Amino acid sequence: MAKKTLDIILYIFVVLAVAFSLVSLSLITARSEKVKESLLLAEKENQPAKLELIKIAASSCKDCFDVDSVIESLKKSNANVTERILEFSSAEAKQLISQYSIEKLPTVIVLGEVNKSSVANLWNQEWKVGMKDGTQVSSVYAAVSPPYVDASGNIKGMVILTHIVDQSCPNCTNLTSLVDFLKQSNVRFTEEKTIDYASPEAKDMISRFGIQKVPAIVISKDILDYPPVAQVWDQLNATEKQGFYPLHTLAPPYRNLETGKIEGLVTVIYLRDDTCTSCYDVKLNKLILERTFGLMIVNETTADVSSDYGKSLLKQYNMTKVPVILVSSDAAMYSGFPVVWPQVGNVASDGWHVMRNPEVLGTYKDLSSGQVISPPQPEGG
Repeated sequence: MAKKTLDIILYIFVVLAVAFSLVSLSLITARSEKVKESLLLAEKENQPAKLELIKIAASSCKDCFDVDSVIESLKKSNANVTERILEFSSAEAKQLISQYSIEKLPTVIVLGEVNKSSVANLWNQEWKVGMKDGTQVSSVYAAVSPPYVDASGNIKGMVILTHIVDQSCPNCTNLTSLVDFLKQSNVRFTEEKTIDYASPEAKDMISRFGIQKVPAIVISKDILDYPPVAQVWDQLNATEKQGFYPLHTLAPPYRNLETGKIEGLVTVIYLRDDTCTSCYDVKLNKLILERTFGLMIVNETTADVSSDYGKSLLKQYNMTKVPVILVSSDAAMYSGFPVVWPQVGNVASDGWHVMRNPEVLGTYKDLSSGQVISPPQPEGG
Protein backbone atom coordinates (compact mmCIF):
# COMPACT_ATOMS: atom_id res chain seq x y z
CA MET A 1 0.00 0.00 0.00
CA ALA A 2 2.82 2.30 0.95
CA LYS A 3 4.59 1.50 -2.32
CA LYS A 4 1.44 2.32 -4.32
CA THR A 5 1.08 5.67 -2.56
CA LEU A 6 4.73 6.47 -3.25
CA ASP A 7 4.24 5.67 -6.95
CA ILE A 8 1.28 8.02 -7.12
CA ILE A 9 3.25 10.81 -5.48
CA LEU A 10 6.18 10.28 -7.85
CA TYR A 11 3.80 10.33 -10.82
CA ILE A 12 2.29 13.61 -9.67
CA PHE A 13 5.77 15.14 -9.33
CA VAL A 14 6.72 13.97 -12.80
CA VAL A 15 3.53 15.42 -14.27
CA LEU A 16 4.09 18.72 -12.48
CA ALA A 17 7.72 18.83 -13.63
CA VAL A 18 6.72 18.22 -17.21
CA ALA A 19 3.99 20.85 -16.98
CA PHE A 20 6.42 23.35 -15.46
CA SER A 21 8.93 22.64 -18.20
CA LEU A 22 6.29 23.16 -20.86
CA VAL A 23 5.20 26.45 -19.27
CA SER A 24 8.80 27.63 -18.97
CA LEU A 25 9.51 26.66 -22.55
CA SER A 26 6.40 28.54 -23.65
CA LEU A 27 7.45 31.66 -21.71
CA ILE A 28 10.97 31.47 -23.05
CA THR A 29 9.67 31.01 -26.57
CA ALA A 30 7.27 33.95 -26.19
CA ARG A 31 10.00 36.12 -24.74
CA SER A 32 12.34 35.08 -27.51
CA GLU A 33 9.69 36.00 -30.07
CA LYS A 34 9.24 39.42 -28.47
CA VAL A 35 12.99 40.01 -28.46
CA LYS A 36 13.18 38.91 -32.06
CA GLU A 37 10.26 41.16 -32.94
CA SER A 38 11.89 44.10 -31.15
CA LEU A 39 15.16 43.49 -32.98
CA LEU A 40 13.33 43.36 -36.28
CA LEU A 41 11.51 46.61 -35.48
CA ALA A 42 14.78 48.25 -34.46
CA GLU A 43 16.46 47.01 -37.60
CA LYS A 44 13.58 48.29 -39.69
CA GLU A 45 13.62 51.64 -37.89
CA ASN A 46 17.33 52.03 -38.58
CA GLN A 47 16.86 51.43 -42.26
CA PRO A 48 16.68 54.55 -44.46
CA ALA A 49 13.20 56.04 -44.57
CA LYS A 50 11.36 55.76 -47.84
CA LEU A 51 10.28 59.25 -48.83
CA GLU A 52 8.32 60.42 -51.85
CA LEU A 53 9.07 64.01 -52.81
CA ILE A 54 6.61 65.93 -54.94
CA LYS A 55 8.05 69.22 -56.13
CA ILE A 56 5.44 71.73 -57.23
CA ALA A 57 7.33 74.04 -59.55
CA ALA A 58 6.63 77.58 -60.76
CA SER A 59 8.70 77.66 -63.94
CA SER A 60 7.18 80.96 -65.05
CA CYS A 61 8.92 82.76 -62.17
CA LYS A 62 12.65 82.70 -62.86
CA ASP A 63 13.50 84.81 -59.80
CA CYS A 64 11.33 82.90 -57.35
CA PHE A 65 12.49 81.01 -54.27
CA ASP A 66 14.84 78.10 -55.01
CA VAL A 67 13.26 75.03 -53.40
CA ASP A 68 15.89 72.74 -54.96
CA SER A 69 18.26 73.47 -52.07
CA VAL A 70 15.62 72.08 -49.68
CA ILE A 71 15.23 68.97 -51.83
CA GLU A 72 19.00 68.41 -51.96
CA SER A 73 19.14 68.59 -48.17
CA LEU A 74 16.46 65.89 -47.92
CA LYS A 75 18.37 63.68 -50.33
CA LYS A 76 21.45 63.87 -48.10
CA SER A 77 19.48 62.63 -45.08
CA ASN A 78 19.07 59.00 -43.97
CA ALA A 79 16.38 58.32 -46.57
CA ASN A 80 15.70 56.60 -49.85
CA VAL A 81 14.15 59.35 -51.93
CA THR A 82 12.00 59.25 -55.01
CA GLU A 83 11.12 62.51 -56.70
CA ARG A 84 8.67 63.79 -59.22
CA ILE A 85 7.93 67.27 -60.45
CA LEU A 86 4.57 68.89 -61.14
CA GLU A 87 3.99 72.31 -62.65
CA PHE A 88 1.71 74.34 -60.36
CA SER A 89 -0.73 74.95 -63.21
CA SER A 90 -1.36 71.22 -63.76
CA ALA A 91 -4.58 69.60 -62.56
CA GLU A 92 -2.78 67.26 -60.16
CA ALA A 93 -0.76 70.10 -58.69
CA LYS A 94 -3.89 72.19 -58.17
CA GLN A 95 -5.52 69.27 -56.36
CA LEU A 96 -2.48 68.90 -54.07
CA ILE A 97 -2.32 72.66 -53.46
CA SER A 98 -5.93 72.54 -52.29
CA GLN A 99 -5.51 69.32 -50.29
CA TYR A 100 -2.50 70.56 -48.33
CA SER A 101 -3.59 74.24 -48.14
CA ILE A 102 -0.42 75.42 -49.86
CA GLU A 103 -0.11 79.21 -50.10
CA LYS A 104 3.38 79.76 -51.53
CA LEU A 105 5.13 78.17 -54.51
CA PRO A 106 7.44 76.57 -55.46
CA THR A 107 7.45 74.04 -52.64
CA VAL A 108 7.88 70.35 -51.93
CA ILE A 109 5.47 67.82 -50.43
CA VAL A 110 7.02 64.86 -48.61
CA LEU A 111 5.05 61.62 -48.26
CA GLY A 112 5.96 58.09 -47.18
CA GLU A 113 7.75 57.19 -43.95
CA VAL A 114 7.82 60.77 -42.70
CA ASN A 115 7.16 59.66 -39.10
CA LYS A 116 10.27 57.49 -38.94
CA SER A 117 12.68 58.44 -36.17
CA SER A 118 15.61 58.63 -38.60
CA VAL A 119 14.03 61.64 -40.34
CA ALA A 120 11.93 63.10 -37.51
CA ASN A 121 14.48 65.83 -36.84
CA LEU A 122 14.04 67.18 -40.38
CA TRP A 123 10.57 68.55 -39.77
CA ASN A 124 11.39 71.78 -37.94
CA GLN A 125 9.41 75.03 -37.85
CA GLU A 126 9.96 75.47 -41.59
CA TRP A 127 7.65 72.54 -42.32
CA LYS A 128 3.89 72.13 -42.01
CA VAL A 129 3.24 68.63 -40.70
CA GLY A 130 0.10 66.71 -41.68
CA MET A 131 -1.43 64.26 -39.16
CA LYS A 132 -3.93 61.42 -39.49
CA ASP A 133 -5.20 59.39 -36.52
CA GLY A 134 -2.37 60.74 -34.40
CA THR A 135 0.34 59.78 -36.88
CA GLN A 136 2.35 62.07 -39.13
CA VAL A 137 1.58 61.35 -42.78
CA SER A 138 3.04 64.33 -44.66
CA SER A 139 5.32 67.36 -44.51
CA VAL A 140 5.03 70.46 -46.69
CA TYR A 141 7.80 73.05 -46.86
CA ALA A 142 6.24 76.30 -45.67
CA ALA A 143 9.20 78.67 -45.25
CA VAL A 144 9.10 79.87 -48.85
CA SER A 145 10.55 83.37 -48.93
CA PRO A 146 9.73 86.02 -51.56
CA PRO A 147 9.64 86.18 -54.47
CA TYR A 148 7.09 83.39 -54.77
CA VAL A 149 3.89 82.48 -56.61
CA ASP A 150 0.70 82.39 -54.57
CA ALA A 151 -2.01 79.77 -54.95
CA SER A 152 -3.78 81.96 -57.51
CA GLY A 153 -0.70 82.17 -59.71
CA ASN A 154 0.26 85.75 -58.82
CA ILE A 155 3.94 86.53 -58.33
CA LYS A 156 4.62 88.14 -54.96
CA GLY A 157 7.70 90.01 -53.73
CA MET A 158 8.94 91.53 -56.99
CA VAL A 159 9.76 95.08 -55.87
CA ILE A 160 10.20 98.19 -58.01
CA LEU A 161 12.37 100.95 -56.52
CA THR A 162 12.98 104.46 -57.87
CA HIS A 163 15.43 106.92 -56.29
CA ILE A 164 14.62 110.59 -56.87
CA VAL A 165 17.69 112.73 -56.18
CA ASP A 166 19.04 116.23 -56.66
CA GLN A 167 22.22 115.67 -58.64
CA SER A 168 23.19 119.32 -58.13
CA CYS A 169 23.38 118.79 -54.35
CA PRO A 170 26.33 116.50 -53.49
CA ASN A 171 25.99 117.41 -49.81
CA CYS A 172 22.34 116.40 -49.58
CA THR A 173 21.53 113.41 -47.44
CA ASN A 174 20.55 110.08 -48.96
CA LEU A 175 18.37 107.09 -48.17
CA THR A 176 21.03 104.44 -48.66
CA SER A 177 20.72 103.19 -45.07
CA LEU A 178 17.05 102.33 -45.67
CA VAL A 179 17.80 100.66 -49.00
CA ASP A 180 20.70 98.75 -47.43
CA PHE A 181 18.32 97.45 -44.75
CA LEU A 182 15.92 96.28 -47.43
CA LYS A 183 18.67 94.48 -49.30
CA GLN A 184 19.94 92.87 -46.10
CA SER A 185 16.37 91.61 -45.62
CA ASN A 186 16.80 89.80 -48.97
CA VAL A 187 14.37 92.05 -50.79
CA ARG A 188 14.49 91.32 -54.52
CA PHE A 189 14.37 94.41 -56.72
CA THR A 190 13.20 93.60 -60.23
CA GLU A 191 13.78 97.20 -61.19
CA GLU A 192 15.92 99.82 -59.45
CA LYS A 193 16.80 103.16 -60.97
CA THR A 194 17.89 106.68 -60.05
CA ILE A 195 16.44 109.80 -61.66
CA ASP A 196 17.05 113.51 -61.12
CA TYR A 197 14.19 115.47 -59.58
CA ALA A 198 14.17 117.89 -62.51
CA SER A 199 13.61 115.17 -65.13
CA PRO A 200 10.15 114.76 -66.71
CA GLU A 201 9.76 111.28 -65.21
CA ALA A 202 10.63 112.54 -61.73
CA LYS A 203 8.30 115.53 -62.05
CA ASP A 204 5.47 113.18 -62.93
CA MET A 205 6.17 110.99 -59.87
CA ILE A 206 6.56 114.03 -57.61
CA SER A 207 3.14 115.24 -58.73
CA ARG A 208 1.45 111.81 -58.54
CA PHE A 209 2.74 110.95 -55.09
CA GLY A 210 2.84 114.39 -53.47
CA ILE A 211 6.58 114.33 -52.77
CA GLN A 212 7.73 117.50 -50.98
CA LYS A 213 11.40 116.78 -50.28
CA VAL A 214 14.27 115.31 -52.26
CA PRO A 215 15.97 112.88 -51.99
CA ALA A 216 13.05 110.48 -51.95
CA ILE A 217 12.30 106.93 -52.97
CA VAL A 218 9.18 105.42 -54.48
CA ILE A 219 8.79 101.72 -53.75
CA SER A 220 6.08 99.28 -54.84
CA LYS A 221 3.72 97.79 -52.26
CA ASP A 222 5.25 94.35 -52.92
CA ILE A 223 7.79 95.34 -50.27
CA LEU A 224 5.27 94.19 -47.65
CA ASP A 225 5.52 90.62 -48.94
CA TYR A 226 8.77 90.43 -46.94
CA PRO A 227 7.96 89.67 -43.27
CA PRO A 228 11.07 91.38 -41.74
CA VAL A 229 10.16 94.59 -43.59
CA ALA A 230 6.42 94.36 -42.93
CA GLN A 231 7.10 94.11 -39.18
CA VAL A 232 8.74 97.56 -39.05
CA TRP A 233 7.01 99.29 -41.96
CA ASP A 234 4.47 101.13 -39.79
CA GLN A 235 7.35 103.01 -38.15
CA LEU A 236 7.91 104.85 -41.44
CA ASN A 237 4.38 106.31 -41.44
CA ALA A 238 4.20 105.72 -45.18
CA THR A 239 0.91 105.96 -47.07
CA GLU A 240 0.19 103.79 -50.08
CA LYS A 241 -0.70 105.66 -53.25
CA GLN A 242 -1.56 103.87 -56.49
CA GLY A 243 0.25 100.73 -55.39
CA PHE A 244 3.42 102.53 -54.30
CA TYR A 245 4.87 104.02 -51.12
CA PRO A 246 6.62 107.40 -51.50
CA LEU A 247 9.24 108.04 -48.82
CA HIS A 248 11.30 111.20 -48.49
CA THR A 249 14.24 111.96 -46.29
CA LEU A 250 13.61 113.27 -42.79
CA ALA A 251 17.19 114.36 -42.15
CA PRO A 252 18.74 117.49 -43.69
CA PRO A 253 20.24 118.62 -45.97
CA TYR A 254 17.55 118.20 -48.62
CA ARG A 255 15.81 120.20 -51.31
CA ASN A 256 12.48 121.59 -50.23
CA LEU A 257 10.36 121.35 -53.37
CA GLU A 258 7.83 123.87 -52.06
CA THR A 259 10.44 126.61 -51.63
CA GLY A 260 12.91 125.32 -54.21
CA LYS A 261 15.73 125.80 -51.69
CA ILE A 262 18.26 123.38 -50.26
CA GLU A 263 17.79 123.37 -46.51
CA GLY A 264 20.15 122.15 -43.82
CA LEU A 265 23.48 123.48 -45.13
CA VAL A 266 25.13 125.11 -42.13
CA THR A 267 27.55 128.03 -41.82
CA VAL A 268 29.74 128.34 -38.72
CA ILE A 269 31.73 131.38 -37.57
CA TYR A 270 34.53 130.78 -35.06
CA LEU A 271 35.33 133.85 -32.97
CA ARG A 272 38.49 133.79 -30.86
CA ASP A 273 41.14 135.97 -29.19
CA ASP A 274 44.59 135.06 -30.49
CA THR A 275 46.21 136.62 -27.42
CA CYS A 276 44.58 134.00 -25.19
CA THR A 277 46.95 131.07 -25.63
CA SER A 278 45.43 129.10 -22.75
CA CYS A 279 41.86 129.36 -24.02
CA TYR A 280 40.21 126.18 -25.25
CA ASP A 281 40.43 125.43 -29.00
CA VAL A 282 37.33 126.92 -30.58
CA LYS A 283 37.47 124.26 -33.35
CA LEU A 284 36.43 121.72 -30.72
CA ASN A 285 32.91 122.96 -31.44
CA LYS A 286 33.11 121.66 -35.00
CA LEU A 287 33.65 118.09 -33.79
CA ILE A 288 30.66 118.40 -31.48
CA LEU A 289 28.40 119.84 -34.17
CA GLU A 290 29.30 117.20 -36.73
CA ARG A 291 29.66 114.09 -34.61
CA THR A 292 26.97 114.69 -32.01
CA PHE A 293 24.29 116.39 -34.09
CA GLY A 294 25.28 115.43 -37.64
CA LEU A 295 25.37 119.01 -38.92
CA MET A 296 26.48 119.41 -42.53
CA ILE A 297 28.89 122.35 -42.30
CA VAL A 298 29.57 123.79 -45.75
CA ASN A 299 30.90 127.24 -44.87
CA GLU A 300 33.37 128.15 -42.11
CA THR A 301 34.90 131.47 -41.14
CA THR A 302 37.39 132.20 -38.37
CA ALA A 303 37.68 135.73 -36.98
CA ASP A 304 39.76 137.33 -34.25
CA VAL A 305 38.15 139.78 -31.84
CA SER A 306 40.70 142.44 -32.85
CA SER A 307 39.69 142.33 -36.53
CA ASP A 308 37.05 144.62 -37.98
CA TYR A 309 34.83 141.61 -38.71
CA GLY A 310 35.33 140.29 -35.19
CA LYS A 311 34.49 143.65 -33.66
CA SER A 312 31.34 143.95 -35.73
CA LEU A 313 30.18 140.51 -34.56
CA LEU A 314 30.84 141.39 -30.92
CA LYS A 315 28.79 144.55 -31.30
CA GLN A 316 25.98 143.03 -33.38
CA TYR A 317 25.35 140.13 -31.00
CA ASN A 318 26.55 141.79 -27.77
CA MET A 319 29.05 139.04 -26.96
CA THR A 320 31.38 139.38 -23.96
CA LYS A 321 33.18 136.02 -23.88
CA VAL A 322 35.47 134.14 -26.29
CA PRO A 323 36.19 131.68 -27.85
CA VAL A 324 32.64 131.20 -29.13
CA ILE A 325 30.83 130.19 -32.27
CA LEU A 326 27.89 131.43 -34.27
CA VAL A 327 25.83 128.85 -36.15
CA SER A 328 23.39 129.65 -38.96
CA SER A 329 19.65 129.10 -38.63
CA ASP A 330 19.64 125.83 -40.62
CA ALA A 331 21.16 124.11 -37.59
CA ALA A 332 17.70 124.15 -36.00
CA MET A 333 16.58 121.53 -38.52
CA TYR A 334 18.83 118.86 -36.99
CA SER A 335 17.28 116.60 -34.39
CA GLY A 336 18.50 117.29 -30.87
CA PHE A 337 20.34 120.51 -31.61
CA PRO A 338 17.51 122.91 -30.63
CA VAL A 339 17.12 121.02 -27.35
CA VAL A 340 20.77 121.25 -26.31
CA TRP A 341 21.66 124.71 -27.62
CA PRO A 342 19.96 126.70 -24.79
CA GLN A 343 22.57 125.22 -22.42
CA VAL A 344 25.35 127.09 -24.22
CA GLY A 345 23.69 130.04 -25.92
CA ASN A 346 20.58 131.56 -27.44
CA VAL A 347 19.02 132.32 -30.82
CA ALA A 348 19.30 135.88 -32.11
CA SER A 349 16.46 137.70 -33.81
CA ASP A 350 17.98 136.95 -37.23
CA GLY A 351 17.94 133.20 -36.52
CA TRP A 352 21.66 132.77 -35.83
CA HIS A 353 22.64 130.61 -32.85
CA VAL A 354 25.00 132.62 -30.65
CA MET A 355 27.22 130.87 -28.10
CA ARG A 356 27.18 132.66 -24.72
CA ASN A 357 28.71 130.15 -22.30
CA PRO A 358 32.15 129.00 -23.51
CA GLU A 359 33.00 127.91 -19.97
CA VAL A 360 31.18 124.63 -20.60
CA LEU A 361 34.12 123.64 -22.82
CA GLY A 362 37.09 125.08 -20.97
CA THR A 363 39.19 128.16 -20.31
CA TYR A 364 37.87 131.38 -21.84
CA LYS A 365 38.44 135.15 -21.80
CA ASP A 366 36.01 137.67 -20.33
CA LEU A 367 36.27 140.63 -22.71
CA SER A 368 34.65 143.01 -20.22
CA SER A 369 37.33 142.51 -17.58
CA GLY A 370 40.13 141.19 -19.77
CA GLN A 371 40.56 138.22 -17.45
CA VAL A 372 41.29 134.67 -18.58
CA ILE A 373 39.10 132.37 -16.55
CA SER A 374 39.41 128.64 -16.06
CA PRO A 375 36.20 126.96 -14.96
CA PRO A 376 36.40 125.18 -11.59
CA GLN A 377 37.43 121.53 -11.78
CA PRO A 378 34.91 118.99 -10.47
CA GLU A 379 35.73 117.42 -7.12
CA GLY A 380 38.21 114.60 -7.50
CA GLY A 381 39.45 116.04 -10.82
